[in-house]
Amino acid sequence: HQVSLRGGYDLNERTQVDVIAAWVDELPGAVEDWVRLDLVLSWRANEATRVTLAAQGLFHDGEREFPSGVLGNASETEAGVFLKIDWRP
Repeated sequence: HQVSLRGGYDLNERTQVDVIAAWVDELPGAVEDWVRLDLVLSWRANEATRVTLAAQGLFHDGEREFPSGVLGNASETEAGVFLKIDWRP
């Protein structure tokens, strides 16, 4: 079993927030159940520049998402925070 929810909200004309939450039930003998939360805050400074701050994998740090042998090697994710600046002249 698995559930995924996504939501987004425009805080104002230049700022958006997105939330992605997921829960996956355990695969007996292979992978424990897990919960993951991603948060993304995006700000458009002007028509050419966008700044994005993302926190990914909250509540889900270094846990296996798939067992070995399924879709290749075991897949693990780590929590992280990222800053991205897009500039398009």
